[in-house]
Amino acid sequence: MRVGGLDGRRLSKNVWINLHKVKNRKEVLQKDKMKSITIKGIKIELTSEKAKGTGRTFTFRLGGNNETKLRKAVAKAVKASARAGGKRVIFSVLSGKEPFSFNQAGKIIAQEIYRYIFEYKEHPVRQFRVTLAENIEKEPFRKGLIGYLNYFGYEQKSPFLTTDCIIRVKGGVVVIERSNPPLGFALPGGFVDYGESLEDAVRREMKEETGLLLKDLKQYHTYSAPKRDPRFHVVTTVFTAFSSGKPVAGDDAKSVRVITAGDIPKMKFASDHKKILLGYFAKKAKRPK
Repeated sequence: MRVGGLDGRRLSKNVWINLHKVKNRKEVLQKDKMKSITIKGIKIELTSEKAKGTGRTFTFRLGGNNETKLRKAVAKAVKASARAGGKRVIFSVLSGKEPFSFNQAGKIIAQEIYRYIFEYKEHPVRQFRVTLAENIEKEPFRKGLIGYLNYFGYEQKSPFLTTDCIIRVKGGVVVIERSNPPLGFALPGGFVDYGESLEDAVRREMKEETGLLLKDLKQYHTYSAPKRDPRFHVVTTVFTAFSSGKPVAGDDAKSVRVITAGDIPKMKFASDHKKILLGYFAKKAKRPK
């Protein structure tokens, strides 16, 4: 079906989706043989040629190294270049004996480059160039370096990670009314930031959304059903905690309420939060007093 000159199909009366052309076999093969990749504006290039132009150069000999030594050496080189404000880093990789396979070495270097891209808030380094000695088996190394970066940078899709909390206060548990879709009442919570633990994330989110400080924080259960959230696949770890404070709506919360088990059936909840709360109160009721 053609829509405004584009291939597409109708989802409903006023909603259309464009269909991208399927890549042909030649394009797929070219992609599989690629020797460079760009992630978040940072180019990573693999070559056997001597580096042209300027850049901080670091040399690694694979033979005799163990994983920890090579990983630390690469990480140290990346950080040193970033601190110095260098825009280009050149890794000169020399061959050696076992224990390393060339594929493993490529993956370790890729992992440390990937860590830099996602952990540094500012990216002075804009290009990584990896040059290989003539006696290195280039195809296994390429698959380790470029193949790894391509998979985690573009192909691999992970669920989003969030934390929520059942906060017990005087009179019941705390819920918020969401101001953003999906709308409805929900446990206070939010997305976990990169480099943040679940415990730190849940404490931060509770402070932002309810103003409460948590006591006796414990993991309750993790919910991971792919369609539990109408937006996308979201995995949440729900905690339980106590608080002696008074909740105040903040951040993304339209309002905040303290509810009991009897209130739940009459309320509209976002995602699967009604199910979570009903399960929690049911377990609580079965506990011996």
